[in-house]
Amino acid sequence: MHYLRLPAFAVLLVLAACGRDPNPPPDGARPAPPKAQNAPKRGATVEEQTAGMVTAVTLGKSAVPIELKFSLDSRPALARPLAIKLAVLPKIAADLVSLQIVDADGVEVPDGGGEFDMPEVLPGIAYLGSITVTPARSGILVLNLNLSIKHDEIVETRAFSVPIIVPEAIAAAAPRTATNAVRNTQK
Repeated sequence: MHYLRLPAFAVLLVLAACGRDPNPPPDGARPAPPKAQNAPKRGATVEEQTAGMVTAVTLGKSAVPIELKFSLDSRPALARPLAIKLAVLPKIAADLVSLQIVDADGVEVPDGGGEFDMPEVLPGIAYLGSITVTPARSGILVLNLNLSIKHDEIVETRAFSVPIIVPEAIAAAAPRTATNAVRNTQK
């Protein structure tokens, strides 16, 4: 058994010598150790990208494999432009997804601002976009959108609603009445 130890020891010496540089650096000049490689950063998940968004209401029952989430950039106000962030979430790969505003009663949409296309979509990815509308009246307004998905030479459409609650316009200053004047002096 002692005769097996010598070849094994020789193999270990040869392997240890393989990593050595035949021309060592002069004394005191050692090469810098390799820096640790940063792991590649992964992109944000769909949940992270759509945090703070709510799911748009589906009109009717639909099995079309697509979802829509939205968030409002600011509090809606009468006659003030309102940006609506949208996240289109396809559940299958598709050649094309089209978004179109189909009904905007009480909401003004700029020309061409109510449509956009997304070619070559993949499942598991949030396709983010934005539309800007201007509430033309106060109350509960409903923005109706259609999402059409083209896959396997088939076009399927799913209808969604985005509610917008626009409060009544508040007067800039309350009219000064005798009652208000008395209250103000008693403070």
